[in-house]
Amino acid sequence: MIRAYRVALFCGACPLVVGVTVFLLWLITHWDWLEMAGICTIGCGILLFIVGACSLIITHHTERTVYNVPRGKLWRSTLLCAGLLLSNFLAAAV
Repeated sequence: MIRAYRVALFCGACPLVVGVTVFLLWLITHWDWLEMAGICTIGCGILLFIVGACSLIITHHTERTVYNVPRGKLWRSTLLCAGLLLSNFLAAAV
C-alpha cells in the first residue's frame, strides 16, 4: 500500500470520526461551541475530501502503471476508498 492511499484513507476517515463525535457530544451536552466545531469540521472535511480524492487518483494511476496491480484488486480498493470519502457527505447531510 503506497503512502498516497493511506493519505486518502485518512482523509476519508478523519472527518467522519470527528464529525460523528462532535454531533454525539452535542446531543449529550448541548454546548454551544460544538455547533461551531461542527461547522469547522464540515469546512475541513471538504478540504480533506479534495486532498483525499487527489491522493486516490495518484494512487490509482501509480498502481496501474508502475506496480502493475491486478485490475480487480485495484478497482476494488479504489472504489472502497472513494466510498469512504463520499460517505462524509452523506453523514454530514444526516
